Amino acid sequence: MILSLLVGAAAGALAGYLGTLTARKLLDRRGRVLTCGKRTKTALMAVSVLIGAAGGFLIPLSAESLFMAFMIWLGAAVTLCDLSCRLIPNELVLLEMAAALVFGIPAVLGVPGFPAFSVLSSVLGMIGCFIIFMLPALMSRQVGAGDIKLAAAIGLCLGLNDSLLCIVLMGVIVIVYVLAQQSMPLLNMIREMIPLGPFLCAAQCLVLLMRHIPALEGLTRLLSI
Repeated sequence: MILSLLVGAAAGALAGYLGTLTARKLLDRRGRVLTCGKRTKTALMAVSVLIGAAGGFLIPLSAESLFMAFMIWLGAAVTLCDLSCRLIPNELVLLEMAAALVFGIPAVLGVPGFPAFSVLSSVLGMIGCFIIFMLPALMSRQVGAGDIKLAAAIGLCLGLNDSLLCIVLMGVIVIVYVLAQQSMPLLNMIREMIPLGPFLCAAQCLVLLMRHIPALEGLTRLLSI
């Protein structure tokens, strides 16, 4: 158990570090600068380590644990890009979609050790997440195009049931974040363009962990297709 926690924490730390390098490189390509300070990077690294440790504890060493590490890396890169420039590079969205296929196709073929994947559920998840995030944008709410594309990619990756749960969890995390910003009134914060990428990625990792918690298994299947 202790060894699994340590290995998972080390994998999370490595993924967080690689995410930082990836974000810096992608922003450099666009003539942008990674502006996140040491405090933000330290907090991100701490979250990456915690998620990695939880993954090491809950997920047996397999392709699924590699998938979890990949999502931590991707989430770290998305977080730093979004916080720095309110930008989610298309490369990261495409990597999310590619991961869904690379890790999902073996699962469809019955290869053990890969994360659960259903073609129908994933397509519906992608469409559903796209619609859910597009509607506020059409109503002139502050939802960026990068958020919409990332949500659709996560929908493809998680499937309809888990992607809906991901959106609910994202909403909870956003509310906690808004309430924690005591320096800004609630209504003003809501009117601001909150970078949703970090919250989406955090919620996705939570959903992946929840798949391996028996007490929450019924919740993750509540809206299953």
